[in-house]
Amino acid sequence: VLQSGGAQFATTLPLSVLQIREKGGDVVAFYNLKRDNGTAIGVLPNSPIHTLRDLKGKTVAALSWGSGGGALVMHMLSAIGIGPNEYQRVTVGGGAAAAAALNSKRVDAVVLWDAMFAIMENAGTKMRYLGVPIQRKMAGFTLATTDSYIKSHPKQVAGYCRAINKALYFTRTNVSAAVAIALKEFPSLDAPGVAPATLQKDSVHIMKAWLAKAEIGMPYGAKAGKLLLKRWQFTENYYRSEGLLKGTKPVSAAITNRFFDSCNDFDRAAVAAAAKQFGHPS
Repeated sequence: VLQSGGAQFATTLPLSVLQIREKGGDVVAFYNLKRDNGTAIGVLPNSPIHTLRDLKGKTVAALSWGSGGGALVMHMLSAIGIGPNEYQRVTVGGGAAAAAALNSKRVDAVVLWDAMFAIMENAGTKMRYLGVPIQRKMAGFTLATTDSYIKSHPKQVAGYCRAINKALYFTRTNVSAAVAIALKEFPSLDAPGVAPATLQKDSVHIMKAWLAKAEIGMPYGAKAGKLLLKRWQFTENYYRSEGLLKGTKPVSAAITNRFFDSCNDFDRAAVAAAAKQFGHPS
C-alpha cells in the first residue's frame, strides 16, 4: 500500500522494507519504533522448560514457522544443535487459542510477542518467559515512507515523526492517560460486555508490555528513534541465510536518520507536564 502511494506512512518490520527495495521499490525506514520486537517463548509457571535446550522433545506452538518469531526460534535452536526433527512444531492462533493450547497441555510452549502475551495474562493465564536474545542484534519495528515522498514532502515527514515521538514520550510519562485518550478517540477499541474500568486496566497492561520492549535500554528523556546500520546489516544477513533476501541492494539505502534531530525537536518538559495533568503518572 505504501509503495503504491495508497498511504504516506506505514509501520512495518525491516524485512518488508528490504524485500520491497530488492524488487525495485523505494520504501525507506526513518524511525525506529521498537528496540526489541518483543518475541518470547511463553510457558506455564510450573513448566519444566527453563532454557532453550529444554525444548528438545517438546511441542512448541507459533503463529507461523516460516517467518517471524517462529523462524527466529527455529534458527536459535538449530544454532545450539537442536534440529527441526527434535521437537514438534504446531501452529496456533494468539490470545485465547494459545492459552487454551497451553492450559490443556496440548503444547508445552508458545512463541508469541509482548502485547499478545499481555492479552493472555489479562484473560487469567499466568505465564513465565524465555527470551529470544537474537532480537537484540536485529533491527526493530519501524516507521517507513518512500524516498519519493521524502523528496516532495520533507516537512510532513519531519512533522509526523515528531508527533509520533511526542506521543511516545507522553505515553512513557503517563501510560494510563495515553490509554484513556486512545479509548475515547477510537470507540472501535471498546470490547462488548467489558466494563470500561476493566478495559482501561487491561489496555494499560498491554501498553506497558509493549513499551517494556519498545523502549528497552532507552533512558527516559533520551532522544529516540535512531536507526542503527549495524543492526540492519545483521538483519539482512540473517534473512539472506533464511532465503528471504538476496542481498542485491545496499542496506544503507533502506534507512535514513535524516529526520532524527527534527523528530526529537520538542519540549519534553511541556509534554511531560501535559501528561501529568491527566492524573498520577502510571
